[in-house]
Amino acid sequence: MQLPGGLKSAGRVKRAGLSARLKSCADPLLSKKRVLQQPIKPAPGFDGDTIRHSHISQNEGNEIPHPAAQQKGGIVHPLGRLTANVSHPPVVTARFSFLACIATALVVLSGCHNKNWSAKHVPPPPTITQVPAAPPETTASVTKPASEPTVSPKVKAIYVETGLASWYGPQYHNHKGSNGEIYNQQAMTAAHRTIPLNSVVRVTNETTKHQVVVRITDRGPFVEDRIIDLSLAAAKAVDVWQPGTAMVRVEVLSSPVPLNQGGRWCVQIGAFQSEPEARKLAEKLQDKYQTAKVVQFSGPTGEWVRIRPEGDDKQKALEVAAKTHVKEGGVFLVRLD
Repeated sequence: MQLPGGLKSAGRVKRAGLSARLKSCADPLLSKKRVLQQPIKPAPGFDGDTIRHSHISQNEGNEIPHPAAQQKGGIVHPLGRLTANVSHPPVVTARFSFLACIATALVVLSGCHNKNWSAKHVPPPPTITQVPAAPPETTASVTKPASEPTVSPKVKAIYVETGLASWYGPQYHNHKGSNGEIYNQQAMTAAHRTIPLNSVVRVTNETTKHQVVVRITDRGPFVEDRIIDLSLAAAKAVDVWQPGTAMVRVEVLSSPVPLNQGGRWCVQIGAFQSEPEARKLAEKLQDKYQTAKVVQFSGPTGEWVRIRPEGDDKQKALEVAAKTHVKEGGVFLVRLD
């Protein structure tokens, strides 16, 4: 588009005035630049090394006044260099301030841009799922002592014997007993070789007179000089636990079957530490008592051999026990029911 002649002349006048103003601003800057570029000579007699070595250890990093510097209107650097104390022109300061403002604006704009971008692309928070509560602690590992069998204090004993009592626990705990129940060392139970299973007996310590009522659930003890094996809890009740053995009185208070009639009987031999020895004995007894059933089995204390005579008869079992002799372990008459 063509501009009128008057407008063109006005534009040239304005541009000429702007160039004149820029030139007037630039001349002081050039003159100041020439002044700054002129080297400054140190004053006569000034030795920078002397100041450096005598003061740097005490005033390291600080500017040290010097008479020569005061004459020239400057200061001496700790490293001995004389520096002119010249102030910067206001135009240069303004230019640096303007550039600093631009840099700050760019940083702010960049931060705003990143902030907006982050706000737009922040992923949604994860779904908070409810953490299930911890299950309540169970007391399965901490078994409390079971209560004693309930009997009337007026009940009279139907069988009494006196002998040495012992106790058994950890090796047999949580294993099946002779009556089919799982043995619990914290229950009031006991093992006996001939008293019928599930009979209720009262055990009295002959020394301390402490008593406990227990139920026969297992067979033993398989040590010839002992008559009853108490559970851990029962042994603690009658002061057998710490010494290991004690003289007691055993009174049978009730029994599911008659004590002196019937029953299923066998002979148990052992324990053997050598499995071949136990097998050799089992083969020998089987050849000798061909109508009997000979069983070899392993237990917590070693290898065992059990002979069940024909019909599980008690009299035949007594005959086998009387004729059998071993160098290792013992020979015991045992009631199976």
